[in-house]
Amino acid sequence: MKSRVTAALLLLLAAPRLLISQERGAIVVGEAVAGLDVTARVLVIGAHPDDEDTQLITWL
Repeated sequence: MKSRVTAALLLLLAAPRLLISQERGAIVVGEAVAGLDVTARVLVIGAHPDDEDTQLITWL
């Protein structure tokens, strides 16, 4: 019982630090992308709706 309480307490104390580090990572990536002078464009041509590769389009 003590170990579960201790683990829960440690998780509650560590959670804010984990969230802050993730936010900083997202900010850094956003700033790096914003600094690029390149505009990406993708043209997808398919003869039929069944020809679409949705995983590829999502990745692009």
